[in-house]
Amino acid sequence: MSFDFVVFVTTFALILPAELPDKSFIMTLVLATKQPRLAVWIGAAIAFGLQAVIAVTAGGLLSALPRKPVVGVVIAIFVAGAIFLFRSAWKERRAVGVDTEEVAAAATRRTWGSAILLTLGVIFTAEWGDITQISAAANAAATGNPLSVGLGAWLAERSEEHTSELQSH
Repeated sequence: MSFDFVVFVTTFALILPAELPDKSFIMTLVLATKQPRLAVWIGAAIAFGLQAVIAVTAGGLLSALPRKPVVGVVIAIFVAGAIFLFRSAWKERRAVGVDTEEVAAAATRRTWGSAILLTLGVIFTAEWGDITQISAAANAAATGNPLSVGLGAWLAERSEEHTSELQSH
């Protein structure tokens, strides 16, 4: 398995814009304001890493299929993902704030270990089946380079999460 810088950068460029308005961005922001920031960072890094591994593993399994049908499915997934992102962005703009119960529940300070586990569980669950995870799987299948895709997807997700932590200061 070799590293391909072009695949890495392409994956990063595809995943990052999709992650910025994502629910994990908001969850990480809220968690980082109420929990130890480094613990939130570690928990999110682990969750995003696990999701990237799952995505590229699924993509690797898809790459065992005939190339032309996989490319067609990948194109369909990216088109459907683009439509989904545009529609969800319009719905997000209409949404009004966060529930006060969610804020109150997040207000409880936790120990380092519990903050890491809380963040890992929340982010891992929220990212399950997310359009960016599906896109990473499709990209891994199309390129046949799960290492470059996985690192690009993980770094894009981490960049989004790092941005939300900076905003919590």
